[in-house]
Amino acid sequence: KNDTIPPAIVKNFPLPGRFFLGVTPPSMSPTATTKTATQIRLINELGLKLQSLIGSENIYDEIVSAVQNKFHYYSFSIWSIGADGSASIRAQRGAYNKFIEVGYTIPAGEGIVGTAAKTKKVYISNNVSRDPHFTKLELPVETKSQMAIPALVDGVVVAVLSIESNKSKAFDENDAACFESLGHQLSVAMTNAKLLREVTSFNKTLQHTVDERTQELKHANQRIMEQQR
Repeated sequence: KNDTIPPAIVKNFPLPGRFFLGVTPPSMSPTATTKTATQIRLINELGLKLQSLIGSENIYDEIVSAVQNKFHYYSFSIWSIGADGSASIRAQRGAYNKFIEVGYTIPAGEGIVGTAAKTKKVYISNNVSRDPHFTKLELPVETKSQMAIPALVDGVVVAVLSIESNKSKAFDENDAACFESLGHQLSVAMTNAKLLREVTSFNKTLQHTVDERTQELKHANQRIMEQQR
């Protein structure tokens, strides 16, 4: 059973819409600066790629692959959020690949992913062994830190990005800012995909209506021609 998190390690940062657990504001070392620069380049690359993937079923897998190719996280996954708040894995790479398949679903509000979806806020836990929201699932994994970022469309959480590390204190507000931007890019792509589906559906309905009316006019014209003979 997990211990309750003592108030001393719960810290709030003056960043709108976010809360962090067990995070200490870091100083920007040269390594951190390089990492941040790489993250920014990745976000720009993915922003361009996502627009070309609108309507594609591979959008989640493309994001996960791109991120893992750059950073090789212990685990990175994207979960879609259902109307009932449940979360289902849409794409993943890393520690859970051998144990959990795409499509695996957890109930609403469960785990750090469920908490991020419920609160609509970024959630960082840099010591999951003391975090009551963390769910280990009784699997042989060595997660010590986890960060979850919700992606919203029209104010509704539609997906959550989950990054895990086998090191304590692995994530900070710079990581959160990077992946929050990625979550925003995903939200924009999903919004555009939704609009595309609506336009496509409208066009199909319109074409069907036009075809029906064309047939009606054709039949009416035939009847008139027959009456004139």
